[in-house]
Amino acid sequence: DVLVENNTFANLGEALWLEGAQPATRVFSRNNIFASNNIGVIDSNTDDLAHKHIYSSFNTYWANTLGNFGELSTTYHSYYQLMEAGDMNADPLFTNVSIADFHLQAASTSINSGNPDTRYTDVDLSRNDRGAYGGPRAAINSAPSFVTVPQSQFATIGTNITLNAKARGDRKSAG
Repeated sequence: DVLVENNTFANLGEALWLEGAQPATRVFSRNNIFASNNIGVIDSNTDDLAHKHIYSSFNTYWANTLGNFGELSTTYHSYYQLMEAGDMNADPLFTNVSIADFHLQAASTSINSGNPDTRYTDVDLSRNDRGAYGGPRAAINSAPSFVTVPQSQFATIGTNITLNAKARGDRKSAG
């Protein structure tokens, strides 16, 4: 199983892309924001059409050019095309996209609307915010910025891969 939670995917090609899944492959996507990408989430898997592979909940989708699930693409076909429990299509109201400030403005519907399970509670003890600044690990002033080498890597399901990553971010001081 792969768990993708409390991330902000913005201004990318295909933000979350699943290909070559096997019957037991499951990707859980929770409390994320997919905004202004080419495609938000795509399951282009043709190896196993009999099983569901992507399980989505409490994600925000907005302005993905070829659709949240690639439904507007003439090139790609997604076998996963539905909003699920708690998902919404709404402008996340980022603070300032032009300088990559993906904090949420006070009027954002992505604030206090993530998964209500207490394990996702924000550090201020409120209900989980969606995106990179929500959830129990949100004690970071600026979201980590990752650069991976190589930038893109494909692997067969079950194969171990290694990505070298550098992260940048400051932790809030306690107290």
